Amino acid sequence: MQKVSEKIRNLRLEKKMTLRGLAQSAGISPGALSQIESAQVSPSVATLEKIAAGLSGSLPENNKEQSCSRRRFRCGKAAIVKVLSKIFRPEF
Repeated sequence: MQKVSEKIRNLRLEKKMTLRGLAQSAGISPGALSQIESAQVSPSVATLEKIAAGLSGSLPENNKEQSCSRRRFRCGKAAIVKVLSKIFRPEF
């Protein structure tokens, strides 16, 4: 079974995103994303939501200026849920 960290990295690579690119899209630091992908730290639910939004392209361009809120994710909620399901889907 793949770890969450490996699944995040694999999804990022499937989408041909750089670590910096995903970090910027998700509104987190590249260092934090690197630590998450290498399983040095466990991401919070809020951070997982940001990463999923970054992977699905559901974040607004000015996400660094906004705090993480449920309102901001309403329009892209289905896309975020789809990415989260890929991260947490059990492998048989």
